[in-house]
Amino acid sequence: MIGEGDYKKAIGKPLVIYEAGGGAGANAGHIMDLLRTRAPDVYATARYTLVQPCAALAERQRLRLSAAHRRQVQVVSGRGVAEWAGALEVDPRPCYVLGLDFLGTLPHDKVAYKRLQEGGPVQLCEAIISDEPDGRVAETYQPLADGSIARVLELCPDLIKSLASPPEHEGLLPAAKQFLRTVMRSSRRVDGAVFVPTG
Repeated sequence: MIGEGDYKKAIGKPLVIYEAGGGAGANAGHIMDLLRTRAPDVYATARYTLVQPCAALAERQRLRLSAAHRRQVQVVSGRGVAEWAGALEVDPRPCYVLGLDFLGTLPHDKVAYKRLQEGGPVQLCEAIISDEPDGRVAETYQPLADGSIARVLELCPDLIKSLASPPEHEGLLPAAKQFLRTVMRSSRRVDGAVFVPTG
């Protein structure tokens, strides 16, 4: 995020970081620890604000960060980022905005090469979630049909390259295949997969 050259440019100016969400505060702690160690002049004037709508996580952030970074870190809780930001005056200072928690909740799809039928061809498939008759939720696969997934894969061909085209354990004995299914908790074949951002 911040390179060694950025430290030098930032000296004399407060480094301002906003993080939406922030989980238990680990990322904020690591960034502030790094600044304190490698750029103490920048650390001295840095301001890190976590905006956490969940009161329980906000309290965990406070506990984790208050002893080591009390002057630099502020935790805002009980409000979403949009609500909090809408109530502020515009801050003209340059800043960094992080949203790592948000990245994990963005819509995405899972794709993998699968053999859907015994002896059938290996094909690019999309994962779907379905309800089992016993009330459990299961992940199954169907041939790729979603146009938004196909478009992302067209724009990002390296995603497809990262998948193992023929399943690596094709020649395994049935007992080994069953072991892999059990370990991976999958009722289907155990193949590589990628998550495609489609949201």
